[in-house]
Amino acid sequence: MPVIYIRKTSIKEVANISRVRRVVWLIQYLKEWRTIKQCSFEIGIADRSVHRYLNLLINLGFIIETKHGKRNGYRISNLLTYFMGG
Repeated sequence: MPVIYIRKTSIKEVANISRVRRVVWLIQYLKEWRTIKQCSFEIGIADRSVHRYLNLLINLGFIIETKHGKRNGYRISNLLTYFMGG
């Protein structure tokens, strides 16, 4: 019978996992036009955190389109090409 080792997860690792989940969720959510308020409400984080995650996505190579007006909107325009390597 194989031996299974169980390693304790640190609080820092749990925080990082939660952060990654929020970023992945934001990627999925920004397939359509969304406001910062909509994103922060759906994810359950502050508006400023949404801005930080958007900057992270830009640094990772995602193209974030911006719609200016009464309610600024954001969406990711290169989802397919980003994940398909095109």
